[in-house]
Amino acid sequence: MVSSKVANKAIVAICSAFLITINQAALIGPSRHSRLLESGDKRLLSRTLFSSSMAVKSSDDSSSNLVGLERVLEKSLLEELNDYFLNLKASSNEMWVKSIESSNRALKLRYIFQSFALKALFLAYRVYRGFFVLVPALVWNVIREVRRTSSTNNNVYPVTPNWFQKQLLLRTHTYWGKKMREQVVRNYFDGVTEKNSEKIESCFAEESRIQDVCNLSGNSKLIRLVNPLDLRERCMEFLRAHPDAEVDYYYPPTCAKGESRWVFAHWFETGTWKGESCGIKAEGTPLEVEGQTRFYVNDDCKIEELVVTRTFSNWEKELFSRRSS
Repeated sequence: MVSSKVANKAIVAICSAFLITINQAALIGPSRHSRLLESGDKRLLSRTLFSSSMAVKSSDDSSSNLVGLERVLEKSLLEELNDYFLNLKASSNEMWVKSIESSNRALKLRYIFQSFALKALFLAYRVYRGFFVLVPALVWNVIREVRRTSSTNNNVYPVTPNWFQKQLLLRTHTYWGKKMREQVVRNYFDGVTEKNSEKIESCFAEESRIQDVCNLSGNSKLIRLVNPLDLRERCMEFLRAHPDAEVDYYYPPTCAKGESRWVFAHWFETGTWKGESCGIKAEGTPLEVEGQTRFYVNDDCKIEELVVTRTFSNWEKELFSRRSS
């Protein structure tokens, strides 16, 4: 009888640890364990635990245990296990009350020991759940939200950052603060490739400073103040002349180290001059331009300043020639 109880407790302890691990994996995010449970292995696990429990139970209480275990399986093994550990506090208090009421010295010491043991187990479970389940789940959700707002796959444009994103941006040395700044620059280049004027406009502050070091006028220190609408129209004029233009990188947008808010990119653009824009007819010449640009991305996730060194397309040279004559 004693060996049966010991074996029963050992099996329950092993199954409990296993289920807690699965619970952690399911809460933190998609994983192999959670997918297996969702795909039907949960029923197999339930039947295995049921068989193990029934094997170590005596025939006298087998029917009551069957009803209780079926109730556990209907509710959810993980939920029932969580409830069990949370109820340990009440059980501990119950043992403490019994120790006070008991007049038998041996029973009193036994109840006190059981009370402290149950309370310690309850506290250990709460600490475990806090550090290894709730905190990782919170961090995972935060990372997923940041990825969602900075993903190139879901076409999310830079928007006014929420409180948490603002904290990341203010802490310029952090990984995600830098990644958000880099994503703003990527969105700008993606907008050019996708011919998406709204996406281009959304990347810039209400007033931006542009210094074109290699501008066609020859004044390398010339700084222009422009608004997003002007930049949008300028880009679309260029894209109407080169409708198949695509941007790629020699060196992708990368935020500088330390406390810097500057993002650097070494890019090149390919395509063909096959569209009419600004009254200039297409000549069919290939588009082969490249440049190095540094973007100042402010704490509102907007490009506030850019300094560019680049080459020019034939269309741009023709446009400058006509406007300066």
